[in-house]
Amino acid sequence: MRFMTGFMFFKVGEGRFAPTWLTGMQLTFPILDLPKGATQDQLGVDAAIGFFWEHDLQDSGGDHLLVTMGFDVLSLFGSK
Repeated sequence: MRFMTGFMFFKVGEGRFAPTWLTGMQLTFPILDLPKGATQDQLGVDAAIGFFWEHDLQDSGGDHLLVTMGFDVLSLFGSK
């Protein structure tokens, strides 16, 4: 479990500047976690689900809950 916070400045879908502040928790689950010292020990892959509260800094859209899901694919290219 990880606490995360940060800012988002641009809405890609709408193509406009829209500053928001996010804070919340992300849960990460290992999908492929080989033991240390194995030949392919850099092939760890994680799945993540996050729950964030998003606050619109321009007060145009209000506050809302944001749920994210994803895979940590960059862990495929780094060592542990």
